[in-house]
Amino acid sequence: MAFALIAMAVTFNACNDDDENPVPSQPKVGNLTTHFDLRWDPANGIDYNPGDKFVTASGDSLIINEVRMWISNVKLYNNGELKWTDAESFYLVEKTASNEREMIMFDDVPVGEYDRIEFGVGVDSAHNQELDQQEGELDENGGMAWNWNIGYKFFVHNGMYYDSDSMSYQPLRMHMGLDTYYTTYQLDLPSTLTVEKGGDHEIHLMTMNGKTYNAPNAINVQAERGNLQAFFPGTLFDNIQQNYSNMFMIHHVE
Repeated sequence: MAFALIAMAVTFNACNDDDENPVPSQPKVGNLTTHFDLRWDPANGIDYNPGDKFVTASGDSLIINEVRMWISNVKLYNNGELKWTDAESFYLVEKTASNEREMIMFDDVPVGEYDRIEFGVGVDSAHNQELDQQEGELDENGGMAWNWNIGYKFFVHNGMYYDSDSMSYQPLRMHMGLDTYYTTYQLDLPSTLTVEKGGDHEIHLMTMNGKTYNAPNAINVQAERGNLQAFFPGTLFDNIQQNYSNMFMIHHVE
């Protein structure tokens, strides 16, 4: 009898210990990789690789050596309701001769269904005005910030354009920045993204860089002597932003 009482007491105490120190439950999340494939005109099968030559709607001949952009504040929606956000996070997507990075990976997306993605191209005003607020991958010494106090470069093409006056290729700098030109994109997914616990999921986007110079506004690079740097707002940069505000398309989800 005494032995049975002792056994019951041990069992009771063990249960109490478990209650006081429960095993933490694992969060119900999955992994998501977003692909930002940097291309020129994917609708017509035209890719982009550093050093490729293109002709614009204005007849300018361009050699693009670098494409770089900040992707920020990624969000996922379902039926118009915000379900997940990666706030105050900044990722550099780029394709240059020395580096290629077209993927961003997240490991904390809640289990559930999603039908829309949102993200920004650029750096929001809070971080753009204070370069020492280096959230995510922000780095004022990484070649994506101006040397004077006007913040980060949001979207960059570096290369050459053919100058008909000198009959030679001259430097091309398409550098968009300033709070005015921070651009937010909302894109409906072509099919529902169902995130499962511990699952690996993907959203494949294509970036149509050719739109920057071509549609809906034809940008005359020759007239600007290749200097398309948004040091201040203006019609030229309004037109460029309008062009690249339509440069993303979603290819598929999986």
